[in-house]
Amino acid sequence: MSLIKYRVGNIPLWFKPFYYVTSYLGAYIIYAYKWLILNTCRIVVEGKENVEKYPSRIESVWHYKGSMYWLGLQDVTKFVQFSHPLWFMYKIILILRWYGCKVVIGSTGHGGREAADKIVQEIKNGYSCVITPDGPAGPLKEIKKGVLHMGLQAGVPVIPVQCESNYSFPIFWNWDKKRVPLFFSTITIRYQKPLFVTKHNFDEVHKILATAMGD
Repeated sequence: MSLIKYRVGNIPLWFKPFYYVTSYLGAYIIYAYKWLILNTCRIVVEGKENVEKYPSRIESVWHYKGSMYWLGLQDVTKFVQFSHPLWFMYKIILILRWYGCKVVIGSTGHGGREAADKIVQEIKNGYSCVITPDGPAGPLKEIKKGVLHMGLQAGVPVIPVQCESNYSFPIFWNWDKKRVPLFFSTITIRYQKPLFVTKHNFDEVHKILATAMGD
């Protein structure tokens, strides 16, 4: 069986030693990298009033800037997040939990509908969620409508997020060349005006969201 077929919940016994060693090592590296980012970078937050009004919300950022955004966030204790179930994502699950974020395992094509329902319930209980609406595998900057359905179902606003860093590098082997900020950068996070999804404005909000998240 190819390694790519293994999921977080079906790791075979022979693979577990490698799986846990690499997962925890990767998680520690990411933890250290985020600590260095938070302690060496200047983080500028614009439009903070747009999120302070809504303790429960869905934040939407392009997938290729998702890592940049997460590394710049200083508090994720009231967030609940999707995680792709493939085995190599376990290090991401670990790091999110270490920082106090709830994790629901599932993504498009891998129990995504059930995971979305669980996250909507957590949002109704007071949590927020960050969605990369063109993820997990593209096409680039093509919004899947799940983020809008979740906003409608949860009854909370979708807040477009723009994020940039003056110094960053791409992960070349990733499908969208995901950007990662460098130490001593200035990371700018811009929260745009909240979008409230209804059955009547669904298609209109879909178009507005793509523009509001920027390039």
